[in-house]
Amino acid sequence: MSRMASVEEHLRRWSEAGVIDAVQAERIRAFEAIPSNETAPAPEARLGVVEAILYLGLAIAAAGAVFLGAENWADLQPWARIAALAVPAVLALVAGAALRTFDDPGYRRAGNIAWLSALALAAGATGVIGGETNLPNDRTLLLAGVVATLIAAGLWAISSSHPQILGLGGALFLLAEGVGNAPDDYSAQVAGMVLLLLGAMGIALAESGMLSPRSSARAIFGFFAIAGPYHAGIDGSVIWAELLVFVVGAALIALAVRRNTFEYMVIAVAGMFVGLITFVFEHLSDSIGVALSLLLSGAAIVAGVLLLATLRKSTRKARA
Repeated sequence: MSRMASVEEHLRRWSEAGVIDAVQAERIRAFEAIPSNETAPAPEARLGVVEAILYLGLAIAAAGAVFLGAENWADLQPWARIAALAVPAVLALVAGAALRTFDDPGYRRAGNIAWLSALALAAGATGVIGGETNLPNDRTLLLAGVVATLIAAGLWAISSSHPQILGLGGALFLLAEGVGNAPDDYSAQVAGMVLLLLGAMGIALAESGMLSPRSSARAIFGFFAIAGPYHAGIDGSVIWAELLVFVVGAALIALAVRRNTFEYMVIAVAGMFVGLITFVFEHLSDSIGVALSLLLSGAAIVAGVLLLATLRKSTRKARA
């Protein structure tokens, strides 16, 4: 069997087992394609001073645009209020595209960060448009979520990077809140169930290799899956949603063991024990007292840490 054929076989097995995602597989394939007598290219993970300066410049520019608009907000005309966010959003998009034309990985990463800031500015500009056109608040939030999701999906399609996955997650969270706010009164149950549905869809796409980078997708959409029912039962009056937190957590742990990944474990254990503490204080503190509630919660946290350590150890053994 040739060297590359052997590499492809390993990559196929590792991808099917969820050990690596599509981006990591491509990097391994590119590295193995380099003849052994040639020098391998510098790793993309290496950061440089120029990249750090770019990040600093982007942060300062974005903050300056926001503060400039905020300081003069009352004196601005409606069109100027919209432009105060829309123009920096467009400039950030252009800057990101320009940075991504360079071969240096640091510049491309900075371009992805610029696009992430552009997404946030665009969502804010959409909210301002809704407010200045007297659109109802519930429709404004929903519109901002839809616009942000479309932009985030487009940017991720161009560059499937960690910042774009983060932006997509933020946009989808805004969309879920907009859907929950669409009825006459805000519904935490609707928003929470939309989050759970989006989380389940994101996990399915990540595990099938269609959504990458997989590590970021797992973290974000795993959080959505367990945060959804918790959000739905946050007021303590929806028992089924509070109990659903533990069902989702158990499912995430099972998936973590099956896929040999630690992201789902952390999210599941943290979510289940936050849900447990909340449940104890909302439903048991009056009957068993605050002190016993704290004792039970503390014991639950210790048990959770021990469970997490055990699962992590078993996962490392399975990977080895």
